[in-house]
Amino acid sequence: MSDRVLEIVRDGFLELTLCFEAIFLIYGADDELVKEIVSSMEEIYKEIKTRLMEIEKGESQKESSISLKSTTYPSIKRFLRKLSENTESDLSCGKGEKDEGGSAR
Repeated sequence: MSDRVLEIVRDGFLELTLCFEAIFLIYGADDELVKEIVSSMEEIYKEIKTRLMEIEKGESQKESSISLKSTTYPSIKRFLRKLSENTESDLSCGKGEKDEGGSAR
């Protein structure tokens, strides 16, 4: 696997981890919630690394099995839709725009 690709994936997880930590500190998450989220992130990171190695070896032929459906939080639903569209321009967030739930981004 390209060292650069792994570095980008790792950097993304580092940024997400620090964002989660800030949210946990601001909103006072308990240790069990933090432990569960970090455990999930570790599993996802391992799966991504495995999938990248399979792709590099030409062994990966499976489609992503991730379901991108959520109806609980409008912001999550919007972001999942943008991820499913899989285009870079769709991931740009305009300042002051509102999502489906009316929350400012």
